[in-house]
Amino acid sequence: MMSQITLTFPDGNQKKFDKGITSQEVATSIAPSLAKKAISSSVNGQHFDLSWPIVEDAEIAINTIKDTEPALELVRHDLAHIMARAVQEICPRPIPTLHSLEQCLTMSAGTRLCQAMPDIVQTLRSARMMGLALNF
Repeated sequence: MMSQITLTFPDGNQKKFDKGITSQEVATSIAPSLAKKAISSSVNGQHFDLSWPIVEDAEIAINTIKDTEPALELVRHDLAHIMARAVQEICPRPIPTLHSLEQCLTMSAGTRLCQAMPDIVQTLRSARMMGLALNF
């Protein structure tokens, strides 16, 4: 028999699960509809991927797109990875600042990946004006 852990939900209810269960499996055990809507979880206050195993007693919350802060964090994180990959394709040398990233993207106007560069540069400028930090 696999060892058990206790998960505590936001409403204070507790439930035992096999050690190593994922947040996705926890969501499914609550309701299949929740599992379909789940985008991530919070485990002991930390943002947690749905596929990561939970190996110790913990407080857990299942996040959906309606949970603004976790959803925004997830979108920003995913966007950072997508942007970093695009930047690596266009500008293989290290980019230390947003300003030098804009210069690199602007100078790359003739490359095969640069059809959308004016939009990307504008998005970066808008993000900076709104005070968003895009950390790659």
